[in-house]
Amino acid sequence: SLSSKCETDMKRTLSLFLMLVLLLLAGCNDPKPLTDVLTRAEALMNEYPDSAWAVLNTLSPDAMGQSHTRAHYALLYTQAQDKTYRDETNDSLISVAVDYYRHTDDARRKFLSYYYMGRVHANGERYAKAVLSFLESEKLCKEIDDGYLIGLLYMQLGYIYKEYYDYSKSLESFKLASFNYKKAGKDLHYLYALTNQASIFKNISKHKESYRLYYDVLEEARNKEYND
Repeated sequence: SLSSKCETDMKRTLSLFLMLVLLLLAGCNDPKPLTDVLTRAEALMNEYPDSAWAVLNTLSPDAMGQSHTRAHYALLYTQAQDKTYRDETNDSLISVAVDYYRHTDDARRKFLSYYYMGRVHANGERYAKAVLSFLESEKLCKEIDDGYLIGLLYMQLGYIYKEYYDYSKSLESFKLASFNYKKAGKDLHYLYALTNQASIFKNISKHKESYRLYYDVLEEARNKEYND
């Protein structure tokens, strides 16, 4: 729709503006410490991933001195690739993050490291390895207590189980995704999770359940004016 296109254009313009400002800051004569640049990229990641990507590309991987800095950079760079639809298939970079964070008590970054390792494997159609990585993330769900991230995890598991025609596990994963998205207040993500449940019901010939969910999604989308 015109309104959604305008909103997207405005967000893109703001994102580009922020990117230019950050690039100027990164290139000044008195640069901020490396950790500050990584922190800035991390803060931008969810709302402005293009800007986070631009900030990270002002850094040289060779400049990463300490192991924790290399691991943080590796995690953020892989995350920025994923969020800007750059489908990385080589796991060499994210392995740096996994190898570091699996020995720490930082549950959130450990969760994210395994999650993005799974995403990289899935991009390369190494689905068995992807599931193993995602299941490592799943072990940390209670520790991070973040409905949005947990929802993302179960969506990915749902897609892979669907790829293998394991509709029972796929449906359960999409249900867990929808539950966690709703808990996190991620309404649009919640509707996509419901749509995937409806798709599974259709595949197993439970047409009434499928119809009911599709109808509920359309009604909720109309109510919230999600025109797309």
